[in-house]
Amino acid sequence: MTKAGIKIGREEGREEGQKEKAMEIAKQMKNKNISNEDIANMTKLSMKEVENII
Repeated sequence: MTKAGIKIGREEGREEGQKEKAMEIAKQMKNKNISNEDIANMTKLSMKEVENII
């Protein structure tokens, strides 16, 4: 592995972690009956991602 490869892997891992956290927060927001549009705006998730949260 090169240093560049390790850096890319770390960045991808961070992005994945941020997305997972945003999904967790969005799920909690949905449970509080916050609108999908507001959730998408606040979490930077797409409307489709928010709509697919159960």
